Amino acid sequence: MVLRQSAVLLVTVGMWLVAGMNTGKAQESSWAHRQDFSAPPRVQAVGFSIGEKGYIATGTDGMSDHLLQDMQEYDPGTNSWTFKSSLPFPLRGGAAFSIGNKAFITTGGGPYGLNYQLLEWDQGTNLWRALKPFPAGQGRMSAIGITMGNRGYIGTGFDAAQRALNDFWEYDPMSDTWEQKASLPGTGRAYATAFAVYDKIYVGLGNNGSTYLKDWWEYTPATNVWKQMEDMAGDARTGAMGFSVNGKGYIIGGVSNTMKPLRDIWEFDPIRNTWTQLDRFPGSSRGYGVSFAINNSGYIAAGTSAGGYLFDLWESFPGTMARISIPIDDPFGNPVVISPNPFFYRFFMKIRHPYTGMLELTITNMRGQVVFRKPVNKDSEYIVRCYEIDYLPDGLFVFRVKDPAGIIDTKQTVIHKSFDN
Repeated sequence: MVLRQSAVLLVTVGMWLVAGMNTGKAQESSWAHRQDFSAPPRVQAVGFSIGEKGYIATGTDGMSDHLLQDMQEYDPGTNSWTFKSSLPFPLRGGAAFSIGNKAFITTGGGPYGLNYQLLEWDQGTNLWRALKPFPAGQGRMSAIGITMGNRGYIGTGFDAAQRALNDFWEYDPMSDTWEQKASLPGTGRAYATAFAVYDKIYVGLGNNGSTYLKDWWEYTPATNVWKQMEDMAGDARTGAMGFSVNGKGYIIGGVSNTMKPLRDIWEFDPIRNTWTQLDRFPGSSRGYGVSFAINNSGYIAAGTSAGGYLFDLWESFPGTMARISIPIDDPFGNPVVISPNPFFYRFFMKIRHPYTGMLELTITNMRGQVVFRKPVNKDSEYIVRCYEIDYLPDGLFVFRVKDPAGIIDTKQTVIHKSFDN
């Protein structure tokens, strides 16, 4: 199904969509800031989960960009982090997957160049050991790692010559062997995003060295077949974070082709092959972070923002993420229309209605607090007024226009965005 301009301006204005939901409450509860992991902040780390625990490991720090080799474990039950055994050597830009109670980390860049070693960590013993190396000559940076059943998959990335790769490899832990599978049909890429839903793997986004991408692909391990899906409806990006929960996939943030860190959220429905934009991530805009899922929650951590590298952790509750309906820009069906939506600091109020006389424009935040009030003299059937507000924070606001008798009484939910977000 292709998303096109329609009554719900989902693609053209990049909005969120919900019906009958208390959006203020949903926004407040859809994400929670959890305990930060221990310093240093980092990028090009790996993240994964095993059972009820989440993990972050390796990467480069925000001070000297030296390679890291630590691994930290997050326990949602106690909201705390614990250091586990460090990797045998430092690494950045690696890829990871987990199978059973074991984690596997490979590729990336080590102290002496590209890493081919495959490292296995046992959650029960807290020990590392080396297994069958990644196939010779296939080293890479910033590949994707993903689990499907009892197999792990590594694909895409940049090789030593900075060529964008689109090959795809399967690892069998029972036989400790690698097998090359069908390559991703799209262009090669690094810093792609991937997650698994049911019996499919989804891969897309990233960059090929010259172009930022937004294409999206489905891989079926049982048949070794790729299928192109609907492009992500948001901007092309690289270094986005992704996870899957309850049969849906979620893309958070990334970096745009103008090098701007993002914090928009997109939900992918693999059954309908559709994308829906959700309420924005409340933490710092970011790219090149890590993500993992535990039970019905998704987590993102680390990454880089406009202010530097990060070491925060956020838990999401996808079932509560708000989607907000946007009315058709039709002054006959809607006597009052606020545009553009979203707006930055200036907006226009267009009113078409036979009523003439005094009106009042009131703007409230999602807690019901009035942040702007203005009388309006409607002296003709159709009027346009322009206003500037330079003090509003990013977020959702309700615009209400009414007259004393209630002949006109309309509301519209509008989003305010800062130029630097």
